[in-house]
Order: sequence, then C-alpha cells, then structure tokens
Amino acid sequence: MNASCSLLIVDDNDSHRLLVRHALAGTSFTHIFESATLAQAISIIELNRIDLVVLDLNLDHESGLTLLTWLRTQQSLAIKVIIISTSRLASDLKRCRLEGAHDYIPKSDSPEVFALELQQSVAKILAYR
Repeated sequence: MNASCSLLIVDDNDSHRLLVRHALAGTSFTHIFESATLAQAISIIELNRIDLVVLDLNLDHESGLTLLTWLRTQQSLAIKVIIISTSRLASDLKRCRLEGAHDYIPKSDSPEVFALELQQSVAKILAYR
C-alpha cells in the first residue's frame, strides 16, 4: 500500500463506525473519514482522494447501493468498496457484487470475528493496488 491511503467509513450507526475504525487501527491508512449519510459521503469523496470505502448496505432511510452505483458511474475514481451488512441474503451479496463491490462482510455478533474478517478483506484488496 502506498504512503497516502485514505479510508471512508459510511455507516449510520456510531458504534459500527467506531468498530471499523478500531479494527483498522494500526493499518497504514493516513486519513480516515467517517460519514453517517450518503450526501455527506459523496461530499467527502468529491473533496478528498479516497482509496477505500467501507459501506453499510442498510443506512437509515437510505441504501448503500445508491452510493455504490454512483461510484461506478464516476469513471475518474478508482475507489474500492467493501460492503458491511447485517443482511446475509444471497440476493444482497449478488446485487452488491454486480454493482462493483470488492467484498461483502456480514456484521457478526462477535466484534472480534467481524474485525478479523474486515482486516483480512482490506489486506487482500489493498495488496493488489
């Protein structure tokens, strides 16, 4: 990973954003941004160079798929996306993959399991940068 990697965490739940931030502490992200809404996330993306988005699929009154689809239309952006969700439906996983998600991690009842799966996913995705 290069020296200036930036991460955006998009989740409407404060504790889930904190969990993601803690799971990725010690990685070589130089900038970590957080957003609770899609509008705020788009604003952050437009104003900053973002390398990876960890995106909740089911935001309060919004769908993470909206941002995923928008990112796919932005040809100049090469942002990787990891979807996190409480949903374990195969149809959600398939739709996210079709829309360009690089990985899909179900939120676990165990913060330790979730953190490990997220760390492994990030390492795998960024190894191919």
